[in-house]
Amino acid sequence: MLQTNQYLKTLGDILNAMSSFAGGTVPSQGEEEYNQWVGWVKQKQDEYAVRGFWRRLLTREETTINGETTVLPDRFHKPNGLYVLDVDGVNYADEEKPLVSVEMINDPEDEDFSKWQMRFREPLASPKQAILWYFAAPPIPTEPTDKLLLPGDMIMYSALGEYFRSIGMDGSQDEAKMEAENRFIEYISLEVIPPIYELLTTTKEPIMSRNQYLKQFYYRPNRY
Repeated sequence: MLQTNQYLKTLGDILNAMSSFAGGTVPSQGEEEYNQWVGWVKQKQDEYAVRGFWRRLLTREETTINGETTVLPDRFHKPNGLYVLDVDGVNYADEEKPLVSVEMINDPEDEDFSKWQMRFREPLASPKQAILWYFAAPPIPTEPTDKLLLPGDMIMYSALGEYFRSIGMDGSQDEAKMEAENRFIEYISLEVIPPIYELLTTTKEPIMSRNQYLKQFYYRPNRY
C-alpha cells in the first residue's frame, strides 16, 4: 500500500491512486462512476476538515462588526471554527472570557439562512474593524489538476473505503478505513497551531492562562 503523500497533491493524483486498488483505471470524466469517485473525495476532505484543526486551513480575514450579530464568511463551516476575533488587540473569542458566540441562522425567512454568525455578549454601538482567524472549509476540487489542502493519501484511503463498501468488499473497506484513520492521527498530531498571542495585533507581553501554561510546559521538548 502507499506510504507517502508526496505524489497525491491533486484530485487526479488521488483518483489515479484509487484506481490501482479499483480495477486499474480511472473512470472517464462524465461517467456516473467518475462523479461518484469525485464525490467520495470531496466528502472525505470535508469530513476531515470538520474533525480536525488544521494549520493549513487557518484563515485570516478582515471584517467589520456591528450591532448584536455579524455574519461569518462563507467558508466558515463549523461551530467551533472561530479561533481568534481580534478587536484592537483584544480577543473576543477568548475561551475563558468569551465576548462572542457562534450560531447558525436558522430562520428560513432570513436572507442569510443556514449561514453562521457571531453574536456579541454586549451589542456594539458603532462599527469596529476586526481580524478573524478561523478554520475554513477547504476549496472544493472539481478538475483533475485542482490541489487539495489536506493530505492526499489520507483522503485517498478514506474514499477507497467508500468504493469497497459500494461493491460489498467489507474486509477491504475496513482495511482502507484503518489506513485512513492511522494517517489522520499521524498528520493531525504534526499540525502546529500558532498561539493566540502571536496572532493578536498588540505589542503587550502575552498573558497565559493556567491551562495555556500547563499545555506549554507538558509539550515542551527536553524539559528534563
